[in-house]
Amino acid sequence: MMSIAGIVVGKLKKTETTMYVLDLWPENLFSVMNVKNRCLRNWRLAYRTGIIDTLNKLIVLSQTMKDRLVEITQIAPSKITVLPQACEKVYETDVYNKTLAERFKNKFNIVYAGNISRPSHSKQSSALPHC
Repeated sequence: MMSIAGIVVGKLKKTETTMYVLDLWPENLFSVMNVKNRCLRNWRLAYRTGIIDTLNKLIVLSQTMKDRLVEITQIAPSKITVLPQACEKVYETDVYNKTLAERFKNKFNIVYAGNISRPSHSKQSSALPHC
């Protein structure tokens, strides 16, 4: 919904509009909230498709996201550019911290490093490392 202001300005200024898509909304909302009302689900999906139809270009994070957008919105693949996000080099370096290793030695450790949701489909995402 935040894109509406940019779309309006683009129309008023008669300039191209590009959206950087970071997630597949409202699909990610539906994966977290169990919205069963078919009318509400269809309205939100139609709303998203309507916004995408008004844009000149889209930038997405992965080929998988591009494929999914093409599939669900019928947008021309040529309107979508894939610009993967990758970790900074500092995060690719292994770090050994003796104090932390000693503190958590012989314990069951869990690290939460992102969101937990049901995958929308089975294709693999970009081969680049994800932060």
